[in-house]
Amino acid sequence: MELTGTAPSVVDLMSAKSFNDFIKCQNEDVKEIPISLSNIQSYIIQTSYLSPLQTTLQDISKVFNENSEELYTTSNLIKNIIDEPVNPDNITLYKEDIKKVQKDVKASLKSLNNLSGSFNLDLNSNTHNTISELNIRSIIESIDSYSKVSQNPIIKTNFQSWFDNKKKNVNLAYDKMMNFIIQRKQEIDTIKFKEQHNQFQNSIEQANIFVQLLKMDPDVEKELSFYYKKLFTGSHLGTVNLKYRKKEIDTAKRAIDRIDEGVNGGIMIIGETMSGKSYLTETISNLILQGEKVYLDPPEKQNYDVNDVHLAFQKIFNKSGTTESILNQIDDGTILVFNDLEKWWVKADNGSAAINYISKIIQIFGSKHYFLLNCNIYSFDILRKSSILDESLLSTIIVSPVSRSEIKEIILKRHKTAGMDLWFNGKLVEDSKKLDAFFSDLHDRSNGNVGVALNSWINGIRLNEDKQLILRKNGTVNFPLISKANWKVILYHFIIHDHLKIIQIQKIFGKNDNEWIFNTIKEIEKAGLIYRKSSSTYKLNHSSKYFVEKLLKEIKILN
Repeated sequence: MELTGTAPSVVDLMSAKSFNDFIKCQNEDVKEIPISLSNIQSYIIQTSYLSPLQTTLQDISKVFNENSEELYTTSNLIKNIIDEPVNPDNITLYKEDIKKVQKDVKASLKSLNNLSGSFNLDLNSNTHNTISELNIRSIIESIDSYSKVSQNPIIKTNFQSWFDNKKKNVNLAYDKMMNFIIQRKQEIDTIKFKEQHNQFQNSIEQANIFVQLLKMDPDVEKELSFYYKKLFTGSHLGTVNLKYRKKEIDTAKRAIDRIDEGVNGGIMIIGETMSGKSYLTETISNLILQGEKVYLDPPEKQNYDVNDVHLAFQKIFNKSGTTESILNQIDDGTILVFNDLEKWWVKADNGSAAINYISKIIQIFGSKHYFLLNCNIYSFDILRKSSILDESLLSTIIVSPVSRSEIKEIILKRHKTAGMDLWFNGKLVEDSKKLDAFFSDLHDRSNGNVGVALNSWINGIRLNEDKQLILRKNGTVNFPLISKANWKVILYHFIIHDHLKIIQIQKIFGKNDNEWIFNTIKEIEKAGLIYRKSSSTYKLNHSSKYFVEKLLKEIKILN
């Protein structure tokens, strides 16, 4: 038997006489003795290994404590030597103290070395003796001395119980690790197989499979309240916790202080798709500013010129006239929010006219009203080079990835607000103490993108056989590596423009020879990546947008 192995509770062994006569009698007249081998194993390990080991550890503890006290006294002496300045009056005493320190340290080291040698010798000796006694031949020959042990359960010491428990935990951990490795190997083999054969799937099929992975479970969608779904699909605004975004809030405050001092300018918030740009914009407008807040959106029928801005102001304030005249009529300190500034622009000749006009009115009215703008970071990089936008901004705030703690707080706060019963590992989410590992995994998979984390949370909800909503971990999702150049071109324009209208397509690619463009759009629509928002407007699927952007960044189309 092994020192750490598991022995059977009951087993029939040959008697010592039968074992010694085995060569002669072979299978005839063999006398069998039923014994509890596991009890004998425990007894041998306890008496020959653990009890001596416990005694040795007690001796070590005693010597260690003595040495600790000695070294503590010595360290105080060393400190006194260092602190005391050397002079002719104390030089002799100084030398004697140093010699004493050296002597004490050598004595402690010698004691520890002797103890170490003695411990290793005892440990090796006890291990050897225990293994010898665990030999089946030895047990058979000494079976009479184990007769009582074999029948009665061994009363374990605390140390024996600790040892057995550790052994059990190690075995469980090993089995769990091996199962995990086998499962992951199977998953990797499956992925490799799919990658080797995905050439048989066209781009439409690959993209549609990806889109389906991002969809909410249909049964769950029916069970969740409308409000819960709104809170986790990125369409419901909120405010950030100031302790996580102090740097960004302080930057906004400094810009607002300058505006209040009479400096004309706006505040721009930029970040990747679904990173929380609108979330931070809302926080600034709610917690720092006071006044009426309005959201400016471009008109449905855009020309991407100055008139678009006039129409937007006329509609939101229900007034006629130019943007300048309306801004002179409304109350001072009005908060003007431009979400997704890239919607006002087209990447084509003269495509920045509306952006340039917005920039000019900020330079004129930027201390009379508050202009809060946000924009996709990749769109902003192009806009600032192709327009005068940079000249109108007092501050540009970059939304950085959120921390694990911030993601956890945002999600649990929204979950609590929605008031749905959701279970995780047999407990309600709000009562569970084992969510930290879940949120660490969620943070890693979302790369700190709050919108992706919110979507991943709600997409991880399932309905069990008892009709309970349960939370589970989602697997990693990546956008398929599309090889078609036409798809990459069209998807790029969806990212930098937020959506594409027919008039934009004509301005970008021209009115002639654009059949390939609309054929490509039809393919992407068929895959489910985009949808028709209106008869003339196509929009990228919200939950897919982050992954499309990530792919274009990886293949260096976005930078």
